[in-house]
Amino acid sequence: MGTAEKTEAAPGMGRRKRGIIGPKGWMHMMIGTVIGQVFLSRGVPGAAEKRFVQVRCGCALVTALDPVGVSSGERVLVAAGDSAGSLCPEFPVDTVILGALTE
Repeated sequence: MGTAEKTEAAPGMGRRKRGIIGPKGWMHMMIGTVIGQVFLSRGVPGAAEKRFVQVRCGCALVTALDPVGVSSGERVLVAAGDSAGSLCPEFPVDTVILGALTE
């Protein structure tokens, strides 16, 4: 089965994976608004030094790695999925801020 073919969801879900195929698999792109920063007091090695933000994308709330340095209230482009981790190879993540949008 090629990577461009649909993937099966859990029984009873009846949904297909949607998005674009990146260098290492599926990647979904979303636009959202940063609502705040997430602070870690402890974590796996390297996690406490990273910056994470919460983003509202439609009715969903996601937590994403922020290598860009966005501020609360900014509209951002978010990558999520298998390939998002390849954008930041030094730390395993599945949601990454790609950049701030220009209004």
